[in-house]
Amino acid sequence: MSGLLSLMGWTFLPDMATRFIQSTYYGLTIRAGSPRPQPGQPRFAEHYRRIYILVVCAYLVFTIYEADWELQRSGGDFYSVLGVGHDAPVRDIKRRYRQLSAVMHPDKAGSSGSGAGSPFDAEVYIRVQTAHEALSDDVKRFAYDRFGPDVLRWRDCTVVRDYVMKGARNLLGYYGAGALAIYVFPKLGYFQQGIYWRWVAFASLFLLEVHAITRPDHPWFLTDLVNPVFTKFLNPIYSFWAPGTAHPPYLPFQAILLARKLSITLTVALNQVVPYLTAETRGGRLQLRRGGDEAARAARSLDELEKMAQGVDEDANRMVKMELAPFAGDPQVLAGLRDKMQRWLVDNTVRSDPMTRDALQRFKRRRQDAPAGAQGNGMRMRARPSQGVDGDA
Repeated sequence: MSGLLSLMGWTFLPDMATRFIQSTYYGLTIRAGSPRPQPGQPRFAEHYRRIYILVVCAYLVFTIYEADWELQRSGGDFYSVLGVGHDAPVRDIKRRYRQLSAVMHPDKAGSSGSGAGSPFDAEVYIRVQTAHEALSDDVKRFAYDRFGPDVLRWRDCTVVRDYVMKGARNLLGYYGAGALAIYVFPKLGYFQQGIYWRWVAFASLFLLEVHAITRPDHPWFLTDLVNPVFTKFLNPIYSFWAPGTAHPPYLPFQAILLARKLSITLTVALNQVVPYLTAETRGGRLQLRRGGDEAARAARSLDELEKMAQGVDEDANRMVKMELAPFAGDPQVLAGLRDKMQRWLVDNTVRSDPMTRDALQRFKRRRQDAPAGAQGNGMRMRARPSQGVDGDA
């Protein structure tokens, strides 16, 4: 639900926030009575463009933080529940479970009203048992690290291969739908910016996830890049800002979930901000250059049309040469044929002229009223009876 609300927010929040911030900015920086930039002026449009880009970037950072916060708010991972590291051996996991079980067992934990011992929390106790069940088994631990707590519901899987194959089927379904969306949306007029790079990022994410679920160890980008950044650089800042808090390192399934959310968010953000980076504001209005891909497609269509016209012309020349092949050895016949074709072209051009057609139709209508055997255009035939009457008189 939060993801849907976030996507809906991208449609109207940047524009609303930009207008509010721009109005507030003018109120703080321009003295009362001084003229403010008005809509339709280049300065107003340029300020709107810059503020819009900053708002989209800020909202992108917020959505990244929100995605990580949602991931951590879900209760963390099973390692943090037991209080052990990601590389802890099974022996340490079992020992830690026994310690927690001894403290949290219903027989030893006091009730909330007795005042003796700590109150019993059934939800936390069940979560500790679930974490021990998943991490004390090497096969389930392998599957949990790569696919998350959903593996506990995969009752038909018993070995590593079963978990990997089931996870791969889910992966193919997700990326199949994603590939279809990337292909269809630009055809419908949406997300037309950076189609090539979107496919590159999509393929990279797919290969990254395949690498993460098929390797026996955690992927290198987590162990050598992402997690050290948190443990060595960001956690000291967290501890200084809020003592006692630290960001836990990511497991492969957490990194994959976060990467999926970020890929969708980045796609929407880039589609929003890229047209504004090259927008024209000199005319007082934002003229977004969204037609880059359309211009390229039009150029390709013109090239294809030109090649098609050249092909048709070559075919026509070839057919003419084939028709003239019987007369190739007789220059006099070719000359006569050329003259006849020229006369035919001239006659055909004259007959197809609208004025010529109208004159011929008028002539045919006049001839329809004339008696059989009459000559001339019919005017003299109608005038002769009157001349005869005058002669008799």
